[in-house]
Amino acid sequence: MKTLTAPEKNVASPTLHARTQSRGTTAKPKVVVRARVVSYPQVQRRKKVNRFERVAAKVILFGVVMAASYGASSITGQVMVEKSRRDEIQALARTRTAVHMETALKGHLQDLVNPQVIANWAESHQFVTGAEPKTTDAAKKPASTMVARND
Repeated sequence: MKTLTAPEKNVASPTLHARTQSRGTTAKPKVVVRARVVSYPQVQRRKKVNRFERVAAKVILFGVVMAASYGASSITGQVMVEKSRRDEIQALARTRTAVHMETALKGHLQDLVNPQVIANWAESHQFVTGAEPKTTDAAKKPASTMVARND
């Protein structure tokens, strides 16, 4: 066992150990100095990155970003074109339906303005015209020329 001396470089602090005697009493502790080597970590130098590798990494990253944005915009454009094409098809179908309905309405309107149909209706509802309508002046004749029959 060593006795306590002046602290040395790279030596741990002293520790105390108590010795017990055979009689069961505790003696005064003795100071035991244990030498311990403390190692300091070596400072690692930063690894120099090659300038070419740095530029190549940035170019690759740029290419990946550009490819992703190009792909996303292409898909978005195709979706918008397809949507407008479907809208056009629906608009044409609505136009065809409207034209057919307009044709049917024009036929009904012609039936309503036909002078012969009007005269037949007036006769069936007991109206008599002041004069027989002519086919050429029928559209110009006012409706006030019809008089009710009181039989």
